[in-house]
Amino acid sequence: MRTRPAIAAILLGTCLGTCLGTAGAGAAPVHWGPRAGVNVSAFTGESGDLIRPNSRTFPNLGLVYQVDLARNLSFRGEAAYSVKGGGSSSEMTDNAGNPIGTTEDTWRFDYLEIPLLLRTRVPIRSGAVPYLEVGPSFGVALGGHFESKGSGLPDQDLKGDMKAMDLGLGGGFGIEIPAGSSSLSVEARYTRGFSDLWKLDNNLTMVNQAWTFAVSWLH
Repeated sequence: MRTRPAIAAILLGTCLGTCLGTAGAGAAPVHWGPRAGVNVSAFTGESGDLIRPNSRTFPNLGLVYQVDLARNLSFRGEAAYSVKGGGSSSEMTDNAGNPIGTTEDTWRFDYLEIPLLLRTRVPIRSGAVPYLEVGPSFGVALGGHFESKGSGLPDQDLKGDMKAMDLGLGGGFGIEIPAGSSSLSVEARYTRGFSDLWKLDNNLTMVNQAWTFAVSWLH
């Protein structure tokens, strides 16, 4: 399993090396702006196999810094408030087996997510330009929470059991629409952690994964 962090390290080195090389060769065009979207998330790992979580929709809001390295190649760094997790529902019964209600459980993990991506565009004749992007993603843990509605169980703060950093890999696709000196991007991106998000021993692993659907406006 060590290969996956190694791949992320290689991609990170490639991104930074390319950017530094471009900066040394001359000033590259720089763009920045806001990005807003949602994460559709359902954790995986051993806990995912056991619970079979439903997807939950959480916010993904941040800022983008993009450097054009070549005509159809860019480095893209982001800093975003990104929430991941998942949920499950179950039916409660009394001692006779009669249904008496349902419970809704939600696991919520808050991160400062920092993806470092290489974006390559596929030039076509129309104004909208499709693109692909890939790169490592670093999630700095901000908080964690478990909530159970209908069960009578108290809410739990999970932050103390989470790893400080969740390293993963992201890849996605989208369309970039020029608008004068600015551009609008509409995209879908899949991000998955490399390992267990918990720092516990002898626990069932829980691995973050999410599809992010977002728009960004760059100047």
